[in-house]
Amino acid sequence: MPRTLDYQRSRWSTELFALLLRKPCSIKPHSSTIRRWLPKLGMIWRRAAPTLTIRDQDKDAKLAAMCEALDDSSSDHPVFYEDEADIHLNPRIGAEWSLKGL
Repeated sequence: MPRTLDYQRSRWSTELFALLLRKPCSIKPHSSTIRRWLPKLGMIWRRAAPTLTIRDQDKDAKLAAMCEALDDSSSDHPVFYEDEADIHLNPRIGAEWSLKGL
């Protein structure tokens, strides 16, 4: 990722590849040249498929605690629910260069 190299970007672009090649290789390719090179190296420009794979390891314990709280609730000790997460159900996923098949 570009952030590991101290660039303030979340995805690779051909402009960033061109900047990166200027330092060690002493060549100054244009971003359109990089855009022609990448498919020859097996890279494609695509958007990642959105997936929900976040697994909570403590899910069973949390559900048991909620069931216990509901069982022990009364008018003197009510149970209240609060949603603590702001979840974007349809986040914007930008395109980036990646190896074909990944």
